[in-house]
Amino acid sequence: MTKNFNLITCDNCGSDQFTTLSEWNNLSQVVQCGRCGLQFVNPMPNQDFLDQLYRKDGEENSYYRNYILERTNRRSSYSKQYHRRLKLIEKFSPGKGKLLDIGCGGGFFLKTAEERGWEPHGIDIVPEFVDFARDDLHLKNVHCQSLEELKYEKHFFDVIVLWDLIEHLPHPSHFLKTINRLLRPDGLLVIWTPNARNSAW
Repeated sequence: MTKNFNLITCDNCGSDQFTTLSEWNNLSQVVQCGRCGLQFVNPMPNQDFLDQLYRKDGEENSYYRNYILERTNRRSSYSKQYHRRLKLIEKFSPGKGKLLDIGCGGGFFLKTAEERGWEPHGIDIVPEFVDFARDDLHLKNVHCQSLEELKYEKHFFDVIVLWDLIEHLPHPSHFLKTINRLLRPDGLLVIWTPNARNSAW
């Protein structure tokens, strides 16, 4: 294990006994808890590693640049994917209300949601993503904040989405409790996460 990764215990039951399901670049693994069966990434990258990945002080952020370039060049393909996701969401949602995308990146999904009649809100920890969403996509309710810093009244959102995010959280149960406070009692939480046995891992 490198200095950039920390071993964690199971967020569901606290056990430190697990078996490996798949490995990622000899740095981390997808494991299954030996007590409750929860599958999660372990070890997890620490904050210093994430800061190096997402932000480089005094340098152009290549992660940001590559992300925006790829999403822009394949805008049509991604737009079709986002419309499919929103059509599915709309089957289970009583109406098109307030939608929060946690970890919204450059805001491309939110822009599609806005075009379909939703009121889009988003947060991301990468300042360049937030600036792009505001300045280039003209999304006014996108903020550079963590979920814990978000200031909205209780039960404000009709739908909250997490695309490829929950697998990066060392303590998802705490995260989900915060989401529960922000989501309407009859609201919809949508979580998209990789299959632990997928070759992409």
